[in-house]
Amino acid sequence: MVEVWLGAGALALAALAVVVAGALRRPRPEPGDEAGALLADRRAEIAAEARVQDMRGDEVAALEQELALEFIGGTTTDEDRAEPSAGEREGRAPREKEPSAGEREGLAPREKEPSAGEREGRAPRKKEPVATAARPPLLPLVGGCVVAVVLAIGLYALWGEPDGPTLANATALMADNDATPEALADLERVLAARVARRPDDGDAWFYLGHLRMRSADYAGAAEAFAALHELTGGNEQIDLTWAQAGFLAAGGVLDEATLEIVERVLGRRPEHANMLELLAMDAIRRSSYANAVGFLERALRQPLMDSRRALLDETLALVRARLDAARPLIEVTVEVAGAPPPWLTVLARPVGGGMPWVVVRRPAKATQTLTLDDAVSMAAVRPLSESGPVEVVAQLSDTGAAGDSVAQVVSETVNPTAQPRVHLALGVASPGVSAGVTVHVATDAVLGPDTPVFVIVRRPDVPGPAVAVRRLVVGDLPARITLTDDDAMLPGIRLSDLGALDVVARASLGGSPTSSSGDIESAVARTRLGAEAVALHIEHVVP
Repeated sequence: MVEVWLGAGALALAALAVVVAGALRRPRPEPGDEAGALLADRRAEIAAEARVQDMRGDEVAALEQELALEFIGGTTTDEDRAEPSAGEREGRAPREKEPSAGEREGLAPREKEPSAGEREGRAPRKKEPVATAARPPLLPLVGGCVVAVVLAIGLYALWGEPDGPTLANATALMADNDATPEALADLERVLAARVARRPDDGDAWFYLGHLRMRSADYAGAAEAFAALHELTGGNEQIDLTWAQAGFLAAGGVLDEATLEIVERVLGRRPEHANMLELLAMDAIRRSSYANAVGFLERALRQPLMDSRRALLDETLALVRARLDAARPLIEVTVEVAGAPPPWLTVLARPVGGGMPWVVVRRPAKATQTLTLDDAVSMAAVRPLSESGPVEVVAQLSDTGAAGDSVAQVVSETVNPTAQPRVHLALGVASPGVSAGVTVHVATDAVLGPDTPVFVIVRRPDVPGPAVAVRRLVVGDLPARITLTDDDAMLPGIRLSDLGALDVVARASLGGSPTSSSGDIESAVARTRLGAEAVALHIEHVVP
């Protein structure tokens, strides 16, 4: 900061010196054109008189020579003319003036003819005086410059940024894990001063909030993020850090203000892992372990870093140990052979299909054990403990979404009140290029399990019968199937001989593969042999 003020003062003094030096410098008088104009006028008058009096050329030349001598002599001062010549200073007598040509011929000297202006009665034109620059008054000039310098420095202190270098280095300093406490304290002081002067500086509030989080001043951080929220409005990143600061400032519980922030974020993203984790920690602090399990299970459904997932898994195991050991539950162990897709979903549903009672999703592993109980029920009004007999389903999928199943296995009927242990094994073929057209077929429509479902392959923009058809029933869904040359319907036409293909899935209420009014079908998807699987969701009613 001292360097800034010294620099400002040095620049001000330099500016003062330049102004004073420029003002004290006497400007040269600009050469004027009056003398040249006067000489030209007199020559014009001589030429006019020569024509009137029919003068000889040598006489005209003599007059112009006298005019020139007279004109040059007129530019000297009386003092200059009074100075003795070099001969007079040496003691020689002055040389007499040579007689003119008329005098040598015995003619009397001709009197000077009046000029044209004198014949017209005008007074002879006087020579204009040459203006000289006056020296400015020094004291007022220096005083004005000093006042200007003082005002400039004062305005800079009021509106400028004396801590500019520190603020400019804020990002680098906060990113430096080895920054000294003194440097961070100085930055916090500068940021606090900045927002006091400029409460509309969002960047300063942002840095101040994160700096206070780093120094464990959680209450101060919450105040900074609250001010930043007022400036920027709803922002997920600001809300996230603000909620964390408020949670820590309140000693690990969610007060009313922080809970409002969490609910606002979850309203936009219901499965936000950070907000779910805060809710879980708050529930643990309040000894509400069943709710904590539910929040942790929802958080673990999301993509997370391995280290964070391991911490949440450990926390979940500790919290489950505090639940009633005699409660209804199903312990499910899933083994996967081969190279599994990213996600494993385990659910308990009514026997034969229907809306699941509980759903748990995790990244797929070779072997893992999951617990299904009331804490992970889909709805509080439908707890697993009231379900009666159920079947357990394990699905592997690329996205974890319903209906995106690559492989699936269903257990025998079990009853949660008996706390059964279920073991399921899934086999996944090694990845390779598909020999046909692969589709995922699913529906949310309420249909009988025996309703026929037809998966139809056609050539794009070619009318006529389908190239290939596969028949399923609604009870098979969701399903992943691959149509190959074995499913071809037309003699001499194989799927492997074609390029682009259109596929559609239709639930036929009349039992025929031909489309009829009232049938429910998916949108048409464009694909080709060997391409990635396409999703066909049966949801549109045929008019």
